[in-house]
Amino acid sequence: MTGSKLWGWIVERLRSPARVLLAGAVICVLAVAGATSFALATPSLGLRLAADFDAGTVHVVAAQGPGAEVPVGSTVVALVGAGGERFELRATDLIEEPDFLDTYEEMAAFFERQTVLARLLEGERVEVVLGGTSGDSVTIAPVTIAPTGRALEALPFVYWFQCFSGCAGFLIGLWVLALSPRMLGARLFAALGAM
Repeated sequence: MTGSKLWGWIVERLRSPARVLLAGAVICVLAVAGATSFALATPSLGLRLAADFDAGTVHVVAAQGPGAEVPVGSTVVALVGAGGERFELRATDLIEEPDFLDTYEEMAAFFERQTVLARLLEGERVEVVLGGTSGDSVTIAPVTIAPTGRALEALPFVYWFQCFSGCAGFLIGLWVLALSPRMLGARLFAALGAM
């Protein structure tokens, strides 16, 4: 059974556009809940960081949990993993949406750095190297704090906007399909919304 025939079969079985949209809304809620659960279960240092793109530096805005001893307002220069791997932190490491980067090479480098950073945070401990004349460093252990720790507020606005946009596109595609289940254009539009 091809994808377009499957959509048509599903819509015909549900019989009414309201049922199709209700089923789509349930799918959206489950998808957002799963993505949010995954996002909240990632290791965290307990630091909220802000980037100064003009200076290219990263500053601590808030510190709690495993990173509570890191002074608020300090500049984070690097992170050092348990194996001694040093990761020099850049302001661009904190961008929420890399689509403003000019080239594919810049985007690939960004994703490569994010992969290294994620691997570093999965270790037993991370040393946070602070800027300044003393070259202070604080050793903290990242922990997975999904059940009780990281709150929904830790997820940025961009995350919620993308969840909303994805669900809206999916539901609009289903709505068009529910109104005209046999039309090829409606099936293609629904498939586009599902993507």
